Amino acid sequence: MPPVSDPWAWTQPIHDRHFGAKLAGRYRVEPVSAERYWDELVPAWRDSWPPEVYFDFESLQSQGAAAGAARLRDSRGVRALRGQWRALDGDRQVALFSGGQRDDTTWLMTHAQVHPDERGKGIYSAIVRLIIDYTAELGFQQIVSSHSPSNNAVIVPKLRAGFLISAVEVDAAHGTSIILTYFHDPAQRAAFAFRAGDAVLTPALIGAGRVGMDRLREQFQEGSSGQEG
Repeated sequence: MPPVSDPWAWTQPIHDRHFGAKLAGRYRVEPVSAERYWDELVPAWRDSWPPEVYFDFESLQSQGAAAGAARLRDSRGVRALRGQWRALDGDRQVALFSGGQRDDTTWLMTHAQVHPDERGKGIYSAIVRLIIDYTAELGFQQIVSSHSPSNNAVIVPKLRAGFLISAVEVDAAHGTSIILTYFHDPAQRAAFAFRAGDAVLTPALIGAGRVGMDRLREQFQEGSSGQEG
């Protein structure tokens, strides 16, 4: 069996052309492996990072959740998972919807449309629930989707289903979009709530905090001591 060709081989001449010269006319740039970059080089400079707080969600995963994420990651290396479906009432088409794997553990809902004559019957809400259940069993940790800010017919059912407004984007082609995210992982949902200002830092999240979490713990302790005094 002939070896599988590298689908990104065409980028190598471009890479060599841009990275061959010295950076700022002085500094040599060389590639390093992902393992060395993240496991050796970045941690060696961690003391000089700004005091930002990150969460290590992998440390909070159950054995089953970790296995599910690994299976999705390995399968995506072959081909990203995608699907397109339609809903039928007998032989009559009442809805279309599609989606796919955006990254290792995120499902992107790309399109959904209910026939005008069938709107208001709960079809879209049922589609949302189906995707939530489907992606949960597959092992996905988040579902994301993008919508016009005026599309209440889609935004409201998703908010009721547990989606959260996670971002606003402005794209030259499509205008302003509201980004909605559904967190299957309770720890990630709690971390998002903390970022939004809610007092939801659990002992598990504090334990999973990295970089600036030590400083945050000290600040909490100093604040508590000041109140006691």
